[in-house]
Amino acid sequence: MAKRRRFRHLSWNDRLRIEAFLKCGKSVQEIADEIGVHRNTIYNELKRGRYTHRNSDWTEEERYSPDTVSYTHLRAHETGAYL
Repeated sequence: MAKRRRFRHLSWNDRLRIEAFLKCGKSVQEIADEIGVHRNTIYNELKRGRYTHRNSDWTEEERYSPDTVSYTHLRAHETGAYL
């Protein structure tokens, strides 16, 4: 018999842990193993929470923020994008 999959949404604490693990330099697979989700879940989360940060010397870098994900998630519910 096939193993039954269990799906779950990422919690706010999961998103904070992803941010901390990225700052520590962990790989996507290591983060997924720590949190207990598939690596594609982490890739999707990084895609949703990515933003361009401009440093004081005007260089730009891609960063992840759980606040960005939370905002876009709430915005989609307000506009009815999930309906």
